Amino acid sequence: MNFVKDGPYIFMRYYQNNLLQTSEKEKFIRIVKAQLTNQYMLLKYFPGDLEKEVELRIPRKTEEQWRNNREYIEKSTILYECDDFFNTMRLGTMPRHTCLDYRDGMYSNCLLSNFDSNKKILLIKLGNKIVGRAILRLTKGCKKIAGKEASADLTFIDVDHISTNQPQKKKSEDLVLFLERPYFAMVNNVQEHMLMRAMVKMASRKAAELNARLVMSENYSAIVDSQDRKMIRTSYYLFISNSKSSYQYLDSLDGSYSTNKGSYKKNAFVMST
Repeated sequence: MNFVKDGPYIFMRYYQNNLLQTSEKEKFIRIVKAQLTNQYMLLKYFPGDLEKEVELRIPRKTEEQWRNNREYIEKSTILYECDDFFNTMRLGTMPRHTCLDYRDGMYSNCLLSNFDSNKKILLIKLGNKIVGRAILRLTKGCKKIAGKEASADLTFIDVDHISTNQPQKKKSEDLVLFLERPYFAMVNNVQEHMLMRAMVKMASRKAAELNARLVMSENYSAIVDSQDRKMIRTSYYLFISNSKSSYQYLDSLDGSYSTNKGSYKKNAFVMST
């Protein structure tokens, strides 16, 4: 797709969307302006935005690995990450209509949150057809809500042993690569099972590159071998990142509809140990 041919249609259909507030229309114009002036990637990954969204220090090498789009090929299946303008706008149309469809989706006002630095799209092709997709989120998580563990260490300080160079207590938060629920079309149940296994393989490799914990929607529990000790199904606190959009739609968390403020949400996930 190119902006000259398809851009005006996408722009007008979304800009005239009744769900969009004036503030969101202004944000959308900024995104389109960046696309037109070849500065889209600067807007997408503006320095410092990723850490603000996740509220976690991200090493420079990790950030570079996150920005690097990977491709995974297995027989006739091609899986690839994308973060460009058009695929993000068409997120709710691939491979079928969903609530994020920019034209008439019930939660289309949440679409702009996918332009955040910590979100990407994983697309799946069989032959030349896009048959599946899922959202990848770089975020953080913990087994217990941060702060609730502090009481065990609370004590009166020994004033004779105060040091200005005391090591800080290691935080209980982990960097997390979160694989959202998948959407499929034009494939049967056997093919879905095969494609989901390929998605988990690719996400596992990406998480390893990022030195992050892989956390996945419960939708993947059926394809994770119960004998595989590297993956478990358990409750976990996942951080719903801050967003530059006013709204977010959380695919894998009971279809929750959230504001842009970061917060933890407890849910059952499939995750690496």
